[in-house]
Amino acid sequence: MKLKRTGLILKSAALSVGILTASSGVAGQFDGVTLRVATWGGSWKENMVQAIVPKFEALGGKIEFVTGSPQANLA
Repeated sequence: MKLKRTGLILKSAALSVGILTASSGVAGQFDGVTLRVATWGGSWKENMVQAIVPKFEALGGKIEFVTGSPQANLA
């Protein structure tokens, strides 16, 4: 079950980055943009870092991960 969730998260992240990449033809489109991603941390965060961060930073953006429970990240 854990592998299915991890696969789903990675596929969703890759799709999100793919959409961002496909819609932007210009490097630096996200200059000065910081995307905050709430996550549980651990392997969840590591998988998202590997799948998302390099591509988003190549477009000029920065990703900040906030770890904790959904209740702690709700604001």
